[in-house]
Amino acid sequence: MSRRYQRAQGKRVIDHGREFTLLVDVSSAAEIDSFADHGDVGPDDRCYRLNLWVDPADQVWTSTVRTWTSPVWRQRLEIPVVVGSLNYDGTLSVEVERDGWAESVPDPGTSRGNAVVGRAKVRVPKLGEEKGGRFGLVRAERGECRAEGFVFLNMKLVKRQNWGGGGGRYYD
Repeated sequence: MSRRYQRAQGKRVIDHGREFTLLVDVSSAAEIDSFADHGDVGPDDRCYRLNLWVDPADQVWTSTVRTWTSPVWRQRLEIPVVVGSLNYDGTLSVEVERDGWAESVPDPGTSRGNAVVGRAKVRVPKLGEEKGGRFGLVRAERGECRAEGFVFLNMKLVKRQNWGGGGGRYYD
């Protein structure tokens, strides 16, 4: 099937083997880790961070913030994307982690010892396009999934110049 035919049919044309960067502006999260679940914990005793990846081998994290149930990060993250790799499925995976209670032992939720309080999968935008907004999180609890808050993100997929070249990072 030719590229021209695919475009005429409105199909997404993927240029396999190309290296890109997904720029993600992380704003905040809301309505996570409800008071009913942890009413004994004070408002300044919760620490959260966001874990994002397109390929599980290239995970990136925000800084940890100490807050109640609506963490604010306001950070830009750069996630490497290799279209056509075995692990590329066209989605960005997002996890909100409770990075242990402040001044206490971390919860045993993941292999890193952090509890995941919400997850989402977001479709990566097409090259050069921006995508953003409020994305719903789900939480696994007792073998079931339930809605658990939101995360606010903006994304843009750009061509990567100087991939792995040891210099600065340059974009179109």
